[in-house]
Amino acid sequence: MRAVLSRVVLAVAPVGGVVAVALGGSAARGREVEGSDLDVGLSYRGSAGLDVDGLRAAVATLDPRPEVEVTRLGEWGEWVDGGAWLAVDGRRVDLLYRDLDRVEHHLAEALAGRVAVGYQVGHPHAVTGASLLGEAALARVLHDPTGALTALRAALDPYPSALADAMVRRFGSEARFSLEIATKGASRGDVAYVVGCLWRSLAGTMQAAFAGAGCWLLNEKGALAEGVALGVVDAAWATEAEAVLAAPGGAPEALASSLARARRLLDALS
Repeated sequence: MRAVLSRVVLAVAPVGGVVAVALGGSAARGREVEGSDLDVGLSYRGSAGLDVDGLRAAVATLDPRPEVEVTRLGEWGEWVDGGAWLAVDGRRVDLLYRDLDRVEHHLAEALAGRVAVGYQVGHPHAVTGASLLGEAALARVLHDPTGALTALRAALDPYPSALADAMVRRFGSEARFSLEIATKGASRGDVAYVVGCLWRSLAGTMQAAFAGAGCWLLNEKGALAEGVALGVVDAAWATEAEAVLAAPGGAPEALASSLARARRLLDALS
């Protein structure tokens, strides 16, 4: 892994507009498994831009396959700016753009007790300003000549209390309301609607629980296992949450029972 990361940094760090390079994802937290991708964050400032053509040339030295696409800024959506999927010396590397100006904006909002929430493909519940801050807080800095990313990380340790309060209020309320509005749907046997509400409630519960514990929740993927590992929830809670989602039922009585079980899960963490 170290040799691959060194190659990547050597290639992309000189590209115009690159402010910092960092390792994120499971590898940054020491939780990678065999075959895990390496998530490499490429920080730039939206006010200055990024030399995408220069980045394409740099990427070609790492992975010369013609099918490799290096996206334009913003091509993957509002919350994940873009990037490229590479194979470097046999290791999958996900290169992900991150606008440092925007992350610093979310930091200012967080310190004021405000959190932005949005839609992004790959995040079935939501992506939040806290998600972006968590990426920075948990990243392993590989290249940061101006110290900008390092300073940002320092401001996020410990988890800002104002942000924690805002996350608990917002997502705790969403989790409970999602169960309340699903009651009529359950009585009609509206499986799709009830399942969606169950998912939103449990996902919101996890957002609130992580924040309340001062832990960063970056992504819905693996959130229950991560919560157990960090002590945010216990193994029995996680097992019951998975059981509710795995078999919510189809008849009104079964759906109502699943909603009741989800309420007990929420109450256990309130």
